[in-house]
Amino acid sequence: MECGENVVVFCGAYLTYLENCRFGSNISIHENCNIGCMGGLTVGNDVMISQGVSILTTEHDYMQKGQPMRNAPMILKPVAIGNDVWIGAHSVTTAGVTIGDGAVVGAGAVVTRDVVAGTVCGGIPAETIRTR
Repeated sequence: MECGENVVVFCGAYLTYLENCRFGSNISIHENCNIGCMGGLTVGNDVMISQGVSILTTEHDYMQKGQPMRNAPMILKPVAIGNDVWIGAHSVTTAGVTIGDGAVVGAGAVVTRDVVAGTVCGGIPAETIRTR
């Protein structure tokens, strides 16, 4: 794990596989977040991760037939979060996504594809709403 300065993780946040995480400086991870780093997570500087956020870096290979999905191999897909990003409360970021510098993820959004730098996204699935 790499960790910059002034990284605050509030009580109730749950982070796993920290050895696969790289955190910049000035990051806040608020209550009730669920962040799985098995597939790799990079977080830039000046990032706010609001309450109840989930960040996933793995998924099951559900296309494998002939066995229960719960036994299917895990697919590891890293997530990258740029600098000066705000991830809104109760949003979900799925495996393999990059959130660009200066982006905002709206509360409750489900981010299934990359978020362009300097944009605001929201919805299910998340789409660009506006440019900052």
